[in-house]
Amino acid sequence: MLEQIIIRKSFLKKHLAAPLLKEREYFLTMKSKEGLSRLTLLGWAGYSLKFIQYFDLHDGEKRIVSLDDVVEAARQWSSPIPDHYHSRKRHDCPSSRIKFIEMAVEFLLYVGLLDSRYQDDIINYLAERKWHRVRLIAAPFYKERMSFLMDCKSKGFKRQTLQLYAQYQLHLIEYLDLKNFRIVTNEEISNAAKKWQNLEDKGSHKKKGTKSNYSFFIYFANMWLKELHMLPESGSPSISDIRINEYLNHLAYRRYSHAYIKGRRYILTYFYKIIEKENQEHPLTLEDIDKYIEYYTINKVQRNTLKEYLCCIRVYLRYAVEKGWCITDLDKALITPKVYSEENLPSFLPWNKVQKLLQTVKEQTGKSASRDYAIFMLLAMYGLRCSEVANLKISDIDWRKEQVYIKRAKNCRPQVLPLLHNVGEAIIAYLKQGRPNDIGSDSLFFCTPAPIRPISCTAIASVVYRYLKSSEMDVRHKGPHCLRHSHATFLINEGQTLKDVGDLLGHKSMEATRIYAKVDLNSLRDVSNINWGELL
Repeated sequence: MLEQIIIRKSFLKKHLAAPLLKEREYFLTMKSKEGLSRLTLLGWAGYSLKFIQYFDLHDGEKRIVSLDDVVEAARQWSSPIPDHYHSRKRHDCPSSRIKFIEMAVEFLLYVGLLDSRYQDDIINYLAERKWHRVRLIAAPFYKERMSFLMDCKSKGFKRQTLQLYAQYQLHLIEYLDLKNFRIVTNEEISNAAKKWQNLEDKGSHKKKGTKSNYSFFIYFANMWLKELHMLPESGSPSISDIRINEYLNHLAYRRYSHAYIKGRRYILTYFYKIIEKENQEHPLTLEDIDKYIEYYTINKVQRNTLKEYLCCIRVYLRYAVEKGWCITDLDKALITPKVYSEENLPSFLPWNKVQKLLQTVKEQTGKSASRDYAIFMLLAMYGLRCSEVANLKISDIDWRKEQVYIKRAKNCRPQVLPLLHNVGEAIIAYLKQGRPNDIGSDSLFFCTPAPIRPISCTAIASVVYRYLKSSEMDVRHKGPHCLRHSHATFLINEGQTLKDVGDLLGHKSMEATRIYAKVDLNSLRDVSNINWGELL
């Protein structure tokens, strides 16, 4: 093949005397069959000699060439030579470096001497061009970068997102000058983000970025460097955090639920933030309580919500008095708003509007449509609480007996309910079309956006709110609980007793169900038709 390409005898003699003659001949024959011109084949022949020279290849040696060596050889090849006879070799040429790498990879891959990492599945998934693959492999922290990306892939991130993450990993390595493991300060990250934001490179079509470039650089740097343990350790906890943790440990010792403790942590953390005593040892005073109440009064928080917050603060103050964190009897000075029992009607939708809403959700298309419909069916047809739907497991459904096992959110009492046909069909449709069944988790519902994780109460509330608002439903509280109220109200108006409704809803006492007597329209109508004149 070389005799057909090379005309000058001196050049031909040089090519025939070089190592790997047989492999080069086969490679050029393959290229010739691809329809390449003689000049292109001549270029390939010349480059193959350079590869043998730079990588020190010999006959009979199975020397694997790493991609780091390929990048270094390309750098040397493209480096300027001041006195060279060819003008193109007198200055640095990035395109020449990329061309050298791509041709070297193809040649070494054909002769079986290329770095095995080039064939990794994650590399093939992320990059198609040879140059992009080499950049990903030859940069520092290869194992750490690929491990992070594979973990993101297993969590359901899209290919486009993974490619963006891979590029920003390279940007971090370049702008933070990461060559080995070290602690990276927040100031370094901020300065690097500003450089990246202001960079304008016509060669790579990079224009000056926006504020989102700066913020995403910092966000990704903190996310990835945290995985590598390259961020400074967080400082010592504040005084308020220490006190809150001690109080919550006390609640855990008294066997309060995880959800209860989580809610108290949020309220108390925000309490110290509002009164601006997060890191002060001074005892809490009545002025701090007044400042806390004034904050919520200005923001027009409802009395029920404010009462719940203040009750939580009052119980905490009783514990704080014993520890000396506040003045004596401060808890007794805290007065909560007056809230009358059952002063409001339950927020509900008429059943015909519930059916219309379910039909609207059923007709939706998209990745989360089948999941949303199954959630709405469980909320509306059983009157389940939001957390009870979020905590449902696949193992809680007995398909043979057509039963569903519910673990009630309050008192954690189990309850077995019949699996309604339309609800079962909705769940089956979700299991077939929408649920990630290869995730290895028993949870029934998952969040759609990556990372894939069991759905939370907040996510369910957001889904219900979105549909109720888009459907323009006239209901005071646009949340999952309004469907629970709607279910109970429908049963009451269909003639079911308060005892039956309470049992179905999982109420421990009739006091909780009594509020639905206000919406028992049939009974109220009968009362209004009584002839009171005969009794007076």
